[in-house]
Amino acid sequence: QMLPGDIMASRQNGFLSNMALPGFLKHSLVYLGSPEEFRGYFDGDPEVQQLVATLCQRIRTHKDATFPQVNELADLIAAISPDKWRTYTNPKAAFHQETGCAIEAISEGVVISGEAHAMRVDALVTMRPKLSKRQKAVAMLRAFAEVGKEYDFLFDFNNDDPVCSEVVEKIYKPGGEMGVGLTFPGTIEASRGTMTTNNMVAHMLDQQDEFEFVYFLDGNRKRGTATFEDLGALQRAVRDW
Repeated sequence: QMLPGDIMASRQNGFLSNMALPGFLKHSLVYLGSPEEFRGYFDGDPEVQQLVATLCQRIRTHKDATFPQVNELADLIAAISPDKWRTYTNPKAAFHQETGCAIEAISEGVVISGEAHAMRVDALVTMRPKLSKRQKAVAMLRAFAEVGKEYDFLFDFNNDDPVCSEVVEKIYKPGGEMGVGLTFPGTIEASRGTMTTNNMVAHMLDQQDEFEFVYFLDGNRKRGTATFEDLGALQRAVRDW
């Protein structure tokens, strides 16, 4: 079962851009789940509620005295970013006209995508950060803050606009009072400091104290089938492709 905050990596055959991206896995995104799943996961958690109360008070004190005092993460995101939350919860608003289930950076920018766009691919991997719900709540606040940014066609990690793997890195990066504490490797691709999705997943597989393998679903278009493969199969695909 997937959970909000899971990191997904995929491969979709037939794209010309695949030739420019090294490795088996080409694209990464962050799973939100349905709005009901999101609330079911975070609502009622005492540490998350304490975080929400602290942030609400901070906003009321330093930015907006009329900001509502809410109790749950979903309500906080809705209050901070009402348009983005409406996109997530409106089945006609998310990319590809479905209820939102993931945040990803694509050519249109950083968007909330429906299941058809995010998950109908030729190979799909899910990794789970070994973090508390409070830490994942911080990551979700960061994730919604990324929505609406332009895609970085220069593939440059030094500017504010992200590529797909950079969204994951920004959401989970350590540092600062709200840092969640995961680190990712930087590699040099196309003469710029970037991190490819395949490189990112390889790092996760090497850091099993920080990441849990959830599943590897490998499809075969010719046969019209998809099978769940084990951790060893994923390690070989990431290493040997």
